[in-house]
Amino acid sequence: MKDVEAFSKSLQSQAGKTKVDTLTDVNGKLLAWYATLSANQVAVINKSSVVGSIAPDAPLRTKAKSSGVAKRALKTDKKAQPELQMFSTAPGKKPSGYAYDDKAGQGVTIYVLDEGFNLRHKEFTSSPGRKRWIFSKGASGENDPDGHGSCCASKALGSTVGVAPKADLVAVKLQLTSWSLLKAWQAVVLDVKQNRLQGKAVVSNSKASIAWSVDRDERWFRDALETLLKNLEALDVVVVSSSGNFGTEFEVSTYPSLFANRTPIIVTGAVDNNGRLAPFSQGGPLVTTTAPGVAVKCAAMSGASAYQAGKESTGTSFSTPAVAGLAAYFLSLDSLRPRLQVPGSVAMNVKALIQEHHYARVSGGPKVAWNAHTLLRN
Repeated sequence: MKDVEAFSKSLQSQAGKTKVDTLTDVNGKLLAWYATLSANQVAVINKSSVVGSIAPDAPLRTKAKSSGVAKRALKTDKKAQPELQMFSTAPGKKPSGYAYDDKAGQGVTIYVLDEGFNLRHKEFTSSPGRKRWIFSKGASGENDPDGHGSCCASKALGSTVGVAPKADLVAVKLQLTSWSLLKAWQAVVLDVKQNRLQGKAVVSNSKASIAWSVDRDERWFRDALETLLKNLEALDVVVVSSSGNFGTEFEVSTYPSLFANRTPIIVTGAVDNNGRLAPFSQGGPLVTTTAPGVAVKCAAMSGASAYQAGKESTGTSFSTPAVAGLAAYFLSLDSLRPRLQVPGSVAMNVKALIQEHHYARVSGGPKVAWNAHTLLRN
């Protein structure tokens, strides 16, 4: 411990105290440092016994674009978008609107990690849940540079296009660098703990991923990210991540989804509105479920009422937040509390519930998420 403290002071003296940042886990254990260093400083620091490895703050590979409880009212939106109707279409039935319990994610917080959000859109201003921001390292401004984050957040909890329209939103704005991404995950961990959201939170990550081979310089990132993901699991937070849009690499090939064999991440692929697997959607044994992700309708990057639908809103990026909304929906149902709210097992229980009820919509197609509203009403 003394060696670590001494190294921290040395690093601050070399780089400047205000230019050194740290990454810690939920218990305050140091995971990594961040500093701007010269080549000579890197060579000297790399010799320290405290340092496991040194790596640049690399840009990320983006996956964008390409119980004794009284029953509550069951709501049905007959005008819902086709992709939303698919979530409530029971086996053997034809789509006839989006049917859901009116808890609709109430009391559950969804964290969406992305480069920006247009929270002035009516999909957010017309939904009752609380909205707030978290800005990760290097991120600022309440805006959306490309519409990706606005689309994702609206598919999770938008008032007319979202799966859980009564959920609360935390818009986590980050830059597409490895350090900013790690600091975003750390911020979520600390925010959940500070606001006592254990068992009442879901994280949706679909904008950025890491595709790295196994070597010494890259292991530090994976180790730090896995630690933070396990912190979230221990805090009973559900994490939903996209399977990826690199269909030619059929199986999942990026982090954090590659951790699905060691943590209860819900890895989500994409189908069209008929339930056929999208050609870009990566698959394999790590994929938990699929959801509509082809030309979905969602909030646009600017304005209060503009929507996007088409190529710009196609990808596993957009099926992922919809499944995050489904996870929030399940967590909000009082009738499911005895089954889901088991300390230390909430994330795994939600994942198992989604897998229990998803089903294929076409012969030979993948299993598609279903809200099981005819079975799981409050």
